[in-house]
Amino acid sequence: MVKLAVHKNLSEISPEVWDGFFENSDRSQIFQSYAWNKVWLECLGKGVEPLILSVHDNGQCLGIAPLCIETRGGKFCRKVVRFISDDRADYLDFLFKGSNVMIVHETIKFLCANRGLWDEAEFNNIPDSSLSLAALADGAEENRLPVIIPAPWPCPALVLKEGSANALKKDSLRWARKELRKMEAKAFHWQSFDEITPRLEEFFDQHVERWGKTMTPSLFTEDRMREFYRQLVARFSSLGQVVLSALYVQNKPIAFHFGFVDQQKLLWYKPSFDKKFARYSPGLVMLAESIEFAQSKGFSEIDFTRGDEAFKKRFSTLTRYNRSVFIAHSFLFWARRLMVNMIRGIKCRIKNRA
Repeated sequence: MVKLAVHKNLSEISPEVWDGFFENSDRSQIFQSYAWNKVWLECLGKGVEPLILSVHDNGQCLGIAPLCIETRGGKFCRKVVRFISDDRADYLDFLFKGSNVMIVHETIKFLCANRGLWDEAEFNNIPDSSLSLAALADGAEENRLPVIIPAPWPCPALVLKEGSANALKKDSLRWARKELRKMEAKAFHWQSFDEITPRLEEFFDQHVERWGKTMTPSLFTEDRMREFYRQLVARFSSLGQVVLSALYVQNKPIAFHFGFVDQQKLLWYKPSFDKKFARYSPGLVMLAESIEFAQSKGFSEIDFTRGDEAFKKRFSTLTRYNRSVFIAHSFLFWARRLMVNMIRGIKCRIKNRA
């Protein structure tokens, strides 16, 4: 008999059961792992209420919905159901094995039966190859819930066997590397806790300086964000899944990249560079050094994760896509989100023309 369980605390599900859904799977794991969600809740989860659903049949867990409820204020206060770490994770999904998406259908049923808990449900950063997308859309339609599926987000990647040689031959990059080599620039890549931890503050401070006085200040102005990164290093460095790379000139770091290793891919996560060296493109040189590092480790690709930044387009050889599914409690919330999406689209088109 199928049963749905509601968990208000992550500790009610064992790490072994949670991470067991990734066995023999090619899906991105680190962002959806038990440890990632635990660190996020500990460091960034203040103000959200975990709403983790699990479905069972004859004592076996068939799927998990790693959700939470966030109350968003402003002029239009509403309760939003979403994936736990969707503001810091590039790939998310329901946890299930094979094609058994029962957990998605049970989640929709739960939302319909508990309308007082939520106003909006947004399921962000689901890879477009996931069976969850169709299951969410179908479930919403069957239960007459208003649904919006916005345009997909690109997730570019550089397949190393196919494109690394061409990427490293770009004229602008070759010139920048040549000039920095004249300054005896050296690259380093650290993966152990003892190597990474002492250098995190320099990375944080450089990022703050890089984005200071801009429309998008650094996230590292907040102590909780710094602690989030420290804890990620503490949890994942022992598994060899964290890489802190740096480019030094005269014992001074002029560029950093904080990334992850997942499924034999190097995930491009958080770069930074010293603005004083901007004319030498230290960020691109850091990327070139990371490409060579990934090759030396036998990685299959560099996954640039979600985003359409210009450098990603220049260096990628393939593009995957993420999609989001927005489900509304009523047509009032559906209409509001539709208007928000339209305004965002107009701003994006204006930005691209500028």
